[in-house]
Parts: sequence; structure tokens; C-alpha cells
Amino acid sequence: MAETRIRLDKQIQKAPAVNMVPLSDGNGELQFANIGGLIKTGETLTRLNSVEINGGNLIIKYTAEDGIQQVVSTALNFSQTDVKINDAKLDNPSTGVYRLLITETDGKTYPVDLSALLAVVTQNTEYVRISGNGTPQNPLSIDLTDVFWNQIPRTLDALDDVYTSREIIDQEVSKGGNVVLIYDYEQRQWLPRSSRSLDSYYEVTETFPEYRAGNAVFLQMNISQIVNGSIKVYRNGLRQAYGIDYDYGKQGEPNGIQFYVPFNDKFPETVIVDYRPASF
Repeated sequence: MAETRIRLDKQIQKAPAVNMVPLSDGNGELQFANIGGLIKTGETLTRLNSVEINGGNLIIKYTAEDGIQQVVSTALNFSQTDVKINDAKLDNPSTGVYRLLITETDGKTYPVDLSALLAVVTQNTEYVRISGNGTPQNPLSIDLTDVFWNQIPRTLDALDDVYTSREIIDQEVSKGGNVVLIYDYEQRQWLPRSSRSLDSYYEVTETFPEYRAGNAVFLQMNISQIVNGSIKVYRNGLRQAYGIDYDYGKQGEPNGIQFYVPFNDKFPETVIVDYRPASF
């Protein structure tokens, strides 16, 4: 019986650490190497530069491990359609809601909500009074207050600065007295007026004492007959702010001053209103 010699020293050698693999050297001898180092040595670096769609094709640009940029393109499984807008209409389905209805050439309709674009009135300032929200039914309005206009000096340097028709002067002369120039606050100009008509030009003061209920007082004149900018309202001696503390001229109450906070029956309140008639 023939004998076979077997070497056991390398064949059953135990690895010296975890994650070690045997490799043969140039002499055929087994050596152990860490598998992590072997993988890291064989890695290459590829950088992705851009990804874009052009003409229905997906185009990928990258830089390979050799530093040279490569381009790969593949056709996408869809057709490109150029849809154009055929019509656009403003729609107001409910109060405070506005949207733009866009109709494309393929017949599809898309609503675009415009409510967020509406103006939001925050707070009036000393010089500016803001109202409305920018809709067709309630356009945004900004008015300069009396405080602002009172800052502007009103001077008359020479009579040549004032131009008026002869008919207006004759009309005022017929009323008797001297004809003087009066600065009209509403029209922002100087006007000739008879001195005998100036009595009605002065402010009117109405007092409303002992109010315990409701939220309004009623003037002797309609608001339409009063210069709105001349109205001054005092409640218990405190000047009230228009649009914040009170309003006037509401439907059904043409001569009313309406307060946002009603009167209280626990104690009486006094309201004083100063105003100037519109005609004199």
C-alpha cells in the first residue's frame, strides 16, 4: 500500500484576527490579509455632475475615476406636450374668495387661488386712514387724515395766485357785505365768500348727555350735509378715533354716529360732536 504525505502546518492554520482572509504569496504560501483593506484598495471615485431632462431624454453627466466627464442619455417613456393658455377669468364664488380660472388649449381648467393676494387692512396711522381689501366690490382706499393736512401751511402770497370766475364773485357780492377769500378744506383751494355767510361756516356743537343704552347718537343734520373731515367726536371728554372707536352714515341712519362699544346702563355717558356744515 502506497503512502501519501500531507502537510498540515498551513492547511489548518488559524486566522490571527476577525475579518481576515487567506491569500497565497508568490511561493504559494498562504498569508492572511484584512478584508476591509482589500476592499478600500480596490475602490474608485465617481462624481455625479448633473441630471436633466431635455427633449424627452434623461441625460446624466458624471466624472469617472479617470477624471474624464462621461455623458449617458436614455429616452424616457412619455411624449412631450406643449399646452398653452386659451383663456383666464376672474371668479368670485363667495365673499372674500377670488380665484383665476385658467383654461388651456387641451380644454382642461385649473383654478388659481388669489385670496392670499388680497390686501389685509391692519391699522390706521396718525396720517393715513386705510379701508377696503382690494376686491372690485371693496377696493383698497387710502385717505390722508386731518392731522396730515393740518401740517401743510396754507399761505396766500398774492391775489394773482387765486383764479375764479366773475359769476362766482358777483354771486357773493349779491349776498351783501364784503367779499373775502376762504380756504375750502375739502376742495383744497381758496374761494370767494360773502362775509355775511360766514356765520354758518363756523363749527356746530351738539351735546348728548346721560346716555345709558344703545350705541348711537343722532345729529340734527345728515352726514351727507356735513364736511366729513370736520367731524370730531368726544365720549366722556375723550377724543374718539374714526374707524376705530366709531363710524357714521350707515344705511338707515343717515345722521347717526355709531360707536363700536355700546353704552352701559351702569353709568351715564356724555357725547359731544363738533362738525362744520358742507354748504355756507
